[in-house]
Amino acid sequence: MKNIKYPYIPEDRIIKYVDKDNQYMKEASYMMEKGGCFIQKTGAVIVFNNKIIGKGNNASKTLEYCPRRKKGSKTGEDYYLCKEVCGQFGHAESNAIYNSVKKLEIDQEKLKELENLINIAYYNKDTDLKKLENKVIKYTKTINIEKIKGADLYLDGHWWCCKVCWIFMNAFNIKNVYLRKDSYEKYCKH
Repeated sequence: MKNIKYPYIPEDRIIKYVDKDNQYMKEASYMMEKGGCFIQKTGAVIVFNNKIIGKGNNASKTLEYCPRRKKGSKTGEDYYLCKEVCGQFGHAESNAIYNSVKKLEIDQEKLKELENLINIAYYNKDTDLKKLENKVIKYTKTINIEKIKGADLYLDGHWWCCKVCWIFMNAFNIKNVYLRKDSYEKYCKH
């Protein structure tokens, strides 16, 4: 893989790549197609012990324009418009984590707490990301994440993961993040 300059990636993390025909990538592609985002449909699956434990996409209502593009937002900016205008709930990565946690059959209050963290993370205009990171890490210590810890995440529809998604993936101890081998060529608007 050539040297890709991502808009953001944690210092201690790397992105791995698989063929589009990888069984888990195929499922991420299927989830991507179910999303409603006008510009950047994405789909993710979380795999633990060779079993898919969570799926997600950036589901939203389909509009004929992108409010972020209309505003002139750069990649990684102004996600609050995705919620306010499009009704989106999180990005594919955090949505897949949410659905994995939901399967843990945790208390509904704890699930609501995670939902609130996702809403704060992506859709508040002035979220302090360091405070958010601490809150998400603190949250993971209040539930048993052993059935997620060390899982892999497969993402289709994008060529990188935003900082907020990395906060969730790191806090939930996602081991590896996989994109399609052709993701940069396919999804980066040069």
